Amino acid sequence: MKKILRNALKGDGDSRMSVTEFRYNFEYLDFLKELNSIYESYCGSDHLLSISSGGSSNTIIIEAEAYLLEYIGSEFDASMDIHVIESQLRKQGIEYYTAEFIAESIVTNKPVNLVDIIQNHIASASQLSACHIDITDRDGNEERIVLS
Repeated sequence: MKKILRNALKGDGDSRMSVTEFRYNFEYLDFLKELNSIYESYCGSDHLLSISSGGSSNTIIIEAEAYLLEYIGSEFDASMDIHVIESQLRKQGIEYYTAEFIAESIVTNKPVNLVDIIQNHIASASQLSACHIDITDRDGNEERIVLS
């Protein structure tokens, strides 16, 4: 599949995200898996996410080489209707939620934010107080976000 997302943070340093074990909404699993096939790595890896099974069948642990992603195609811009962009992305074979998040990013001129997506969509509501996300920016600054 064509690479259409890359790390939105510029520079030579490393940025990454680590999410502790959490119960997730199953309907977003295809979205998470698809990110690996459409992400262009700045580190030379073949994937964005490492997704591991947690201690039970409905929990996962996520490691990511980036947490802010930008669309790198040229056929869409912020002046276009979000639904037209979503439709065109789906015609290109992009999964429903992936197309939705990318289209929103394009029309708002903001990166696809994996922290926000995990916090507001992927993590089950009952798991929010038991999960945290560690992010490290390219300057080496670390931040812990407790989902609540």
